[in-house]
Amino acid sequence: MMDTTAAPPPVTDQSAPIGDPGPPAYDRGYGGRGMGKYHPALFTLITVIALALIALTCWQHHQQGIAPLGTSWIRSRLDFLIFLSCWTALFGAIFVALGHTGRCGMCASHATHVFWLFLTWSMWLIGAALFSSRLNQVGCGRTPAIEGLSWAEFALCFIIMWVIIFRIGGKMESLTLLDGETGNVRRPANFSKWFIFAAYKHDIKFSYSSADSSFSINASTASVHREILQEPAELIWPGWNME
Repeated sequence: MMDTTAAPPPVTDQSAPIGDPGPPAYDRGYGGRGMGKYHPALFTLITVIALALIALTCWQHHQQGIAPLGTSWIRSRLDFLIFLSCWTALFGAIFVALGHTGRCGMCASHATHVFWLFLTWSMWLIGAALFSSRLNQVGCGRTPAIEGLSWAEFALCFIIMWVIIFRIGGKMESLTLLDGETGNVRRPANFSKWFIFAAYKHDIKFSYSSADSSFSINASTASVHREILQEPAELIWPGWNME
């Protein structure tokens, strides 16, 4: 006799999505290992501060045209800060957009972020130092705000670069120190604690890689150490060689 009883249909969860839902929304963009949690907030903060600096520096530049204070060096430093603020706001907004899509290949890679942050961090160091050294003599109430926001951009660029390199997605492939005096090669275990100090007496080769890209930087800094000892007033930093 044929068994006409049929097995009951499988019970399915009607609330479950059909097919593979894929990774969470914040992981579909740049940094599939969690950078999406920090990327929008950090780069939005950089962009907002840059926009505030654009407004303050443009207003100060306009005031210099109406009632000049000091000499032409004030306007030249303000010109540099205006350019740097526009640069930071533009690329900060672009990186915020790329962080949500993650579909632009090399443009949204870890290495591209680190390269841009390193370049921008260096320029903010120059801009903030130049502003602090001379513009405080003007006495305008808005100069402390410009100075403070400039140093804030400098600090944010360093923090985000540190987060990307040491916490997210990529890894430091190699770091070699060649002592400029003895020729001894050193491979220290902790990179972040002594990097700034090592720049005074070593030749540094820094290599960084992630799942999508990589880059390396060679910096000859032993000559900088000698320049500091011989001519402290005329420090010449050797060029960075990007491979």
